[in-house]
Amino acid sequence: MQKETEERIQKIGNEILTASRAELYLHMRFLDLALSVLSYEMRPSTAFMGTDGTSLFYDPDKLIDRYRRNRILVNRGYLHLVLHCIFRHLWKPRREDRELWDLACDIAMEFVLDGLPYRSIRLPSTSFRQNFYDTLRAKLKVPTAEGIYIMLEEMRLPVWQRDRLEREFRIDDHSFWPNPDGNPPGGAPTPRQKWDDISRKMQTD
Repeated sequence: MQKETEERIQKIGNEILTASRAELYLHMRFLDLALSVLSYEMRPSTAFMGTDGTSLFYDPDKLIDRYRRNRILVNRGYLHLVLHCIFRHLWKPRREDRELWDLACDIAMEFVLDGLPYRSIRLPSTSFRQNFYDTLRAKLKVPTAEGIYIMLEEMRLPVWQRDRLEREFRIDDHSFWPNPDGNPPGGAPTPRQKWDDISRKMQTD
């Protein structure tokens, strides 16, 4: 009985993600390769979604809850993960303050998402988010994760302000990100190489 229940829940989760991928593809066909890379794996206790560049891990309860509230939350989470891979955040050297680096990566991706004009990912922005974006634009010509990290370091934010940024911008679970210094054995292309190829093709297109 328990196994049947788990299989049913996993089927629902996979169907939600498949529908999300299809909706994203419908509006952003230039992401066709990127959207087709990740396989789905149910992983309870995941903070909503996460990826290692090969699989999309998800907590079924959190996924279903967000889908019921607003399916755009799932679309944004899915694309947020894919953007991390396109920008190769998973494989970049870790910064001294790992939590601040994770936050900078998330802010950069949300900034990109909020700049895209597609209904499938559009949500009203909070005044806090818009004010922070104004700060980004004033300080950085191009708000990359690296630039945002340096900016946040220089701001020397108190704990309560960092917590506020975390609540606003942290979307996915980065605990699945691989060790960027690791070199898996074997001759098969690594996830990083696959995403390098996808990113280069997107730039060419």
